[in-house]
Amino acid sequence: MNHPRSTALEYHEQLAATWTSRTHTGGLARRLAFVQNKILPSAPAGSWLDVGCGSGVYSRILAAAGCQVLGIDGSPAMIEEASKLSAQSLNELNAVNYLQVTLNEGLPFPDNLFDGCICFSVLEYLPNPSLTIRELARVVRPGGQILLSIPNRCSAIRAALRIRRLLPRAPESARFLDYSRFSASRSAAKEMCQTAGLRVRRLDLFDPYIPNQLHPLIPPSLIFLVATKALPTAGGIHAI
Repeated sequence: MNHPRSTALEYHEQLAATWTSRTHTGGLARRLAFVQNKILPSAPAGSWLDVGCGSGVYSRILAAAGCQVLGIDGSPAMIEEASKLSAQSLNELNAVNYLQVTLNEGLPFPDNLFDGCICFSVLEYLPNPSLTIRELARVVRPGGQILLSIPNRCSAIRAALRIRRLLPRAPESARFLDYSRFSASRSAAKEMCQTAGLRVRRLDLFDPYIPNQLHPLIPPSLIFLVATKALPTAGGIHAI
């Protein structure tokens, strides 16, 4: 059995220099295209927080669409790479900033600060995903949007990869599963958002290798949610 000798943070530190190029090949490229074409169009202009921004791929996409973006990540190497890549574009220089933040704790921002938040392929690496979702909801203004992904607990491919990680000569491409510990069903993912005061407006399933028409037979790997923070009312809150 494989036992990770490093942390999820250390694992991603090692990937920082090549992370952006990795997102343009194979399954990561298909995931990027899906997010860019299906999920990010839900993001209106405004101030956005990119939680677990990595090398800033999604931060730069939001900035190019006219948003002001703050990207945060626990990895100093990722923040350095994100800053370098954004500085190469003068159009983005004033639209994106980056900050190293420890993501397994509360977020260091006041309530209702951002118009929206994205959190893609991050929750599975954190010790308390429910707390993180509540923190995302706290720092987004009422009526603001939160776009996030959660690994599908029923994923056939993730289950197969986990078995392969137990075998000799396990594929290095599946090493992320040594650190990706959290997953949820569709109903549990929605419930986590609702408990945090969010209304789930859309739920999409995605897999880089399984065609959409086969999803009813072979459960895909990722659950994407587009949620809205409830508006306050005189009697409490109401969903919009």
